[in-house]
Amino acid sequence: MIGAVSCPYFRRALGWCVPIGGLGGLIGLGGGEFRLPVLMYGIGFDARSAVPLNLLTSLITLALLWRSAAAPYRSRRSCHICPK
Repeated sequence: MIGAVSCPYFRRALGWCVPIGGLGGLIGLGGGEFRLPVLMYGIGFDARSAVPLNLLTSLITLALLWRSAAAPYRSRRSCHICPK
Protein backbone atom coordinates (compact mmCIF):
# COMPACT_ATOMS: atom_id res chain seq x y z
CA MET A 1 0.00 0.00 0.00
CA ILE A 2 2.86 2.38 0.76
CA GLY A 3 4.18 1.90 -2.78
CA ALA A 4 0.79 2.81 -4.26
CA VAL A 5 0.52 5.99 -2.21
CA SER A 6 3.93 7.17 -3.37
CA CYS A 7 2.95 6.69 -7.03
CA PRO A 8 2.36 10.07 -8.76
CA TYR A 9 -0.68 8.71 -10.63
CA PHE A 10 -2.31 7.70 -7.35
CA ARG A 11 -1.82 11.13 -5.77
CA ARG A 12 -3.21 12.96 -8.79
CA ALA A 13 -6.15 10.56 -9.07
CA LEU A 14 -6.95 10.90 -5.38
CA GLY A 15 -6.84 14.68 -5.69
CA TRP A 16 -9.38 14.61 -8.51
CA CYS A 17 -11.79 11.97 -7.17
CA VAL A 18 -13.56 14.16 -4.60
CA PRO A 19 -14.32 17.09 -6.95
CA ILE A 20 -15.49 14.74 -9.71
CA GLY A 21 -17.72 12.79 -7.34
CA GLY A 22 -19.11 15.94 -5.77
CA LEU A 23 -19.82 17.70 -9.05
CA GLY A 24 -21.26 14.57 -10.63
CA GLY A 25 -23.47 13.98 -7.61
CA LEU A 26 -24.75 17.56 -7.55
CA ILE A 27 -25.92 17.50 -11.15
CA GLY A 28 -27.03 13.86 -11.17
CA LEU A 29 -24.32 12.29 -13.29
CA GLY A 30 -22.21 9.28 -12.51
CA GLY A 31 -19.02 11.22 -13.09
CA GLY A 32 -17.99 9.59 -16.37
CA GLU A 33 -18.38 12.86 -18.24
CA PHE A 34 -15.78 14.42 -15.98
CA ARG A 35 -13.59 11.37 -15.43
CA LEU A 36 -12.38 10.93 -19.01
CA PRO A 37 -10.90 14.45 -19.45
CA VAL A 38 -9.26 14.20 -16.04
CA LEU A 39 -7.76 10.82 -16.91
CA MET A 40 -6.37 12.23 -20.15
CA TYR A 41 -5.31 15.76 -19.26
CA GLY A 42 -5.14 15.82 -15.48
CA ILE A 43 -3.43 12.50 -14.83
CA GLY A 44 -1.72 11.99 -18.16
CA PHE A 45 -3.14 8.77 -19.65
CA ASP A 46 -3.33 8.57 -23.43
CA ALA A 47 -6.77 8.15 -25.03
CA ARG A 48 -6.25 4.45 -25.78
CA SER A 49 -5.73 3.77 -22.06
CA ALA A 50 -8.18 6.32 -20.63
CA VAL A 51 -11.30 5.14 -22.47
CA PRO A 52 -11.20 1.49 -21.31
CA LEU A 53 -10.25 2.59 -17.80
CA ASN A 54 -13.22 4.96 -17.74
CA LEU A 55 -15.58 2.19 -18.92
CA LEU A 56 -14.19 -0.26 -16.40
CA THR A 57 -14.70 2.24 -13.60
CA SER A 58 -18.32 2.76 -14.70
CA LEU A 59 -18.98 -0.98 -14.87
CA ILE A 60 -17.52 -1.57 -11.41
CA THR A 61 -19.62 1.29 -10.02
CA LEU A 62 -22.79 -0.12 -11.58
CA ALA A 63 -22.04 -3.62 -10.32
CA LEU A 64 -21.54 -2.36 -6.77
CA LEU A 65 -24.72 -0.29 -7.00
CA TRP A 66 -26.71 -3.28 -8.26
CA ARG A 67 -25.32 -5.47 -5.51
CA SER A 68 -26.18 -2.99 -2.77
CA ALA A 69 -29.67 -2.37 -4.18
CA ALA A 70 -30.41 -6.11 -4.30
CA ALA A 71 -29.23 -6.76 -0.73
CA PRO A 72 -32.58 -6.17 1.03
CA TYR A 73 -34.34 -8.65 -1.25
CA ARG A 74 -31.66 -11.28 -0.80
CA SER A 75 -31.90 -11.02 2.99
CA ARG A 76 -35.68 -11.64 3.00
CA ARG A 77 -35.36 -14.43 0.43
CA SER A 78 -38.44 -13.14 -1.31
CA CYS A 79 -39.31 -10.45 -3.80
CA HIS A 80 -41.57 -7.47 -3.37
CA ILE A 81 -44.13 -8.74 -5.92
CA CYS A 82 -44.60 -12.19 -4.40
CA PRO A 83 -47.97 -12.76 -2.69
CA LYS A 84 -47.88 -13.05 1.08
